[in-house]
Amino acid sequence: MTTHRPAYWAAISLIIALIALITLNQGTAQAKIYKYRDDQGKLHFTDDKNNIPPQYRSGPQTEELRSITSPSSTDQPATPSSAGASGGDAKGDSVGSTGATGTSAEQVGLSEKDEKLAKESIAMLEKGVGLAKQYKGLPNNSRIGKKLYNAIQANLPTKESLVAKLAKSKESALVSAHSVLQKILASDQATQPIKPEMVRAIRNLINRIVSEGPAQAAMIKKLNQALKDSEKAKAEAEKKKAQEKSESSS
Repeated sequence: MTTHRPAYWAAISLIIALIALITLNQGTAQAKIYKYRDDQGKLHFTDDKNNIPPQYRSGPQTEELRSITSPSSTDQPATPSSAGASGGDAKGDSVGSTGATGTSAEQVGLSEKDEKLAKESIAMLEKGVGLAKQYKGLPNNSRIGKKLYNAIQANLPTKESLVAKLAKSKESALVSAHSVLQKILASDQATQPIKPEMVRAIRNLINRIVSEGPAQAAMIKKLNQALKDSEKAKAEAEKKKAQEKSESSS
């Protein structure tokens, strides 16, 4: 019986070592966490790549994260605090997409950049409304046609630049302005130089410019309202901030 005791204790020691190794591996298991950004700029986290929509599984918008976690936390892809820290950029990207009141503590109302874009858009739209009023009811002769064509061409570079900048904004009023101005820009770019015999083309050009007037006037009204709402939201935020500061110091 004593001849088998060393083998017995060796087997026991091996079992204890295996249990310790398994416990150690469970305590320091490496988990894979995936993060991806959707079309709205929002960050998502998951520990299963199959949960990622197919269109986001590859490309720069998807990233694999590795972290050392304990068994109690492996079934949680990300804590609220870490998700908030990692998703800060996405939150910042979406500011303004819900209207003039903003969506975060950092941004109230329109950003300075969006305010500038709104004012530039109003100025451009006012030119369009002015042309519509100026040419309404005028005869379709070549002199008038050339004058209108030249006015369109003079505004073209500025309008192209403005439409490109508006395309990057997520503020609802500016998205609407982009839609209106982009359609007008496409028509302006397709306008052919005026020749004396182009009577029908001149009439069509005048009719188009006049017909675009109401939509541009409505867009001006919408942008002015967005600026007004933004100013009001910022004033209320400043007032609230001052009240909180006064209460904390008293």
